[in-house]
Amino acid sequence: MKTAVACLGCIVLALFVMYVCTNMMKLNRGVVEGLTSGSSATPDQLLKDVKTMRTKLVDELHIDKYKAKYHEMLLNTEDVLHLQMLEQIKTAIDKKKLNDTTTLSNLAQLESTKAALKDLDEFLTHFKSR
Repeated sequence: MKTAVACLGCIVLALFVMYVCTNMMKLNRGVVEGLTSGSSATPDQLLKDVKTMRTKLVDELHIDKYKAKYHEMLLNTEDVLHLQMLEQIKTAIDKKKLNDTTTLSNLAQLESTKAALKDLDEFLTHFKSR
């Protein structure tokens, strides 16, 4: 009797392990398929979506109307960045931390922002609303 109960217990345990493994494989397969299938939109649809987004932004920003103001805004923002850089250099010299990695990192970040502003200025210069 004990052997029959032990065999029955082993069978139930084996079935339970198979059930758990099967569910894990289904879950794994579903996750992998979900990650690889991605968007079903075609490149034509994606291009249409991007053009719609561009049109919406052009309409909201009124670039043709405010182009000169946007240029002035970029120039003033660049001046602010230059002043912030000078302030950080002055503070670093006062604290004798000019070679500090945090100071250098902040200056590099401000310089990167200046480069982005110059890129925006060039974009505005050559912008055509089509």
